[in-house]
This record gives sequence, C-alpha cells and structure tokens, in this order.
Amino acid sequence: MRHPTRREAAIGIASLALGLAHRPSAGAQRRETRELPYAKVLGSAVSEYNDGRAQVIAAYYYSQRQHAGPWVLVELGFRTRSLDVLRRDHIEIETPAGDIVPLSGQRRWGADPNRAVRLLQQATPTRHQVRPYFGGASINRLRFFSRPQDGYTVVDLEDSFWDPVLIGDLLFESPTGAWEPGRHVLSIGYGHGVAALPLDLK
Repeated sequence: MRHPTRREAAIGIASLALGLAHRPSAGAQRRETRELPYAKVLGSAVSEYNDGRAQVIAAYYYSQRQHAGPWVLVELGFRTRSLDVLRRDHIEIETPAGDIVPLSGQRRWGADPNRAVRLLQQATPTRHQVRPYFGGASINRLRFFSRPQDGYTVVDLEDSFWDPVLIGDLLFESPTGAWEPGRHVLSIGYGHGVAALPLDLK
C-alpha cells in the first residue's frame, strides 16, 4: 500500500479544513430551521400564520413575561380553507435550545385545579382577543382543556373549517419547571401542512 506523499497529505488536510469551515454549526442549522415562512409578528406578543390554506393567530401576552413557572398559555385562533382535523398530539413548542415540548394533556393540567384557576385568573387582565383577526366568522370553542365550571367535554381532536373558527387556550408545561427567554416556535400540524409561529419570551 502506497503512503501519501507530503504534498498529497497537505492537500487532504487543506480540503478537510475547507469542508469543516463551510459546514454550518448546530446553532446555524437551528437558526435556519427557525426561518418561518408565512408567519409574521402582529404585536408585541401576537403572531399570525397564513399560507392561504390555514390562518392561525397565537397571542401570549401573559406568558411572554410570566414564564418563571412551568406553564405557558397561548390563546389560539385556527381555521382552514378545507375540512381538516386539528389534533392535540400534533401541537408542540420548540425551545431556543431545540427541545420539543408537546401540548399538555388535560389530566396533567387538571391535576391541581387550584393552580389552574390561579393561572387563568392571573392571565385575565392581559388576555388579547384573537377573534377580531378573523373578521365576521362565527366561533367554535377549542375543547383541548377544561375546568369543572366550563361544562363541556375535553377532546383530543377537532374538525377545522374556514367558518366557524376554532378559538381556545393551549397550555404547555416545561419539563424543567420554567421557560428560558428567547424565540420559541409553536408548531401546529394539520391535514395539509404545519403552521409554525414565533413565540418570543422576554
């Protein structure tokens, strides 16, 4: 077996170094995946996704600054041009570190009713109605979460139309007990695609 000459070895090392220099870092790759087509920021804590097939509004005024605890609250409005299904297990948040946090389950959220009621009461003054972003469309309640006084059954999937619009709360629990500041990405999978919106926590 012939050993490479000194010149060939030098060329090989230079090629390897050049290849590494052009290889994007994990951080750069993550930033690239965080480019969010069809999404825009409408206010300090309101985002919209609209690709012509789905329109999504996410408001998170309370949680933008109140995220030292485990829960993040997002007020959601969702509709699709064609009949689609919105599923609980197709909704998640990606953190700035790249971790994936799925939408909480009702059992976990309702395990401490006092905590649930307290968080919703604290969020009330900063709630931002998402309904006006959908014009004169009628409304269907999104029933992914419930309190005893709400009087309706929680479901794991909802049919989506252009009218009526699905409106309701999304709740996510951090596995670490708190949420880091920075850009998070809310992803909502539905029958014809994935809507991805920025959530900027301060």
